[in-house]
Amino acid sequence: MASAATMATTESDSGHTALAPREYTRPHIQRLPLAQADVDTARTFTRQCLRGWQFADPGFASEVTLVVSELVNNAFQHAEVPEELRLIRRPGGVLVEVDDIGPGRPVPLPPSAERGHGRGLAIVDALACRWTVRVRGSGRKTVRAALGHPGTAAAV
Repeated sequence: MASAATMATTESDSGHTALAPREYTRPHIQRLPLAQADVDTARTFTRQCLRGWQFADPGFASEVTLVVSELVNNAFQHAEVPEELRLIRRPGGVLVEVDDIGPGRPVPLPPSAERGHGRGLAIVDALACRWTVRVRGSGRKTVRAALGHPGTAAAV
């Protein structure tokens, strides 16, 4: 399996590939194809991106990494084909996007002490400012979660 560092590509909306962390005024995107990855690779990739973007708050990094873990795990568990993880650095925080191919939409399950699964979307809902699902046709969908960095007033 390739490492997260070798599998990732970097781009910005303007097409530039090397922005210093203090210059992030436009979205900056890191991509991880999921075809040859797993949840652990996605977590490592996320931690590397957050360090590179100089997010120093360990609590925020843990929250973003947990949301990534839950969304990528859902794609592997419930989709026919997990496609891609995108982390998008924006002023004020990070957007997490996971693309997959498969029927249905993610739906949070009601809390249950008996069930040993089904808590992932409740965790995402608790940690993210908002999360959405965009269905794109042919069974493709994107699950997106926005996380605001503590101490910023900008919208994610």
